[in-house]
Amino acid sequence: MEAYTILPLTPPDLDTMTHLVWLSKQSLTVNRLLYQNWPNEAAQRAQCRKAVENSMQCKDVQSWKVVHKESGEMVGHVAMKFYGDAGQKDVGGGGEVPDGMHPGVYEMVVDSMTDLWEDWGGVRHLQLTHIFILREHRAHGLGKELVRLCVEAAKDRGLALTVGSEPQVHGFFGKMEFKDFKHSEWDLERWADEFCGFGKFRVWGMAVE
Repeated sequence: MEAYTILPLTPPDLDTMTHLVWLSKQSLTVNRLLYQNWPNEAAQRAQCRKAVENSMQCKDVQSWKVVHKESGEMVGHVAMKFYGDAGQKDVGGGGEVPDGMHPGVYEMVVDSMTDLWEDWGGVRHLQLTHIFILREHRAHGLGKELVRLCVEAAKDRGLALTVGSEPQVHGFFGKMEFKDFKHSEWDLERWADEFCGFGKFRVWGMAVE
């Protein structure tokens, strides 16, 4: 950690943050089916930029960046959102399918995530919405430090901290004392070409309370 510093995210970070979010999605199996004409980089980057812009403009979102002191490079980030008495409403269905996305896969994801968070409707809590560290800067404790930052912020406010965990980070969050409360499982083979290796994909709802 001595070589890095953690700072609040600022508006000039928009382009770098968008790139990091895009990078984080490249290894996500479901995205190869969610986006038509994979990799469809233009559609992916546009969607990532829109998500980052919305996050930066939302008063209920806190975001931090990890900066490598020597190079000044932004090498990671974390975002956390407060949900009040209205509950979790920004994962619901309806509306148009984003450009470049497969309608059927999009509907499956939205419906599943709505069900995953159903029990948290009307419950005041914080949610860790995104975390990512560049691969070449991993194994320095940066991810753990960002999660600790969010956990402490939740404890200070007397709120639970939740996260929607994809398979590759489920074990990591478990080591950080998050507990499973529900999961959603998707059969990706349904949307893929025959015999190409797609199967079950699971997302867990986890919380520290």
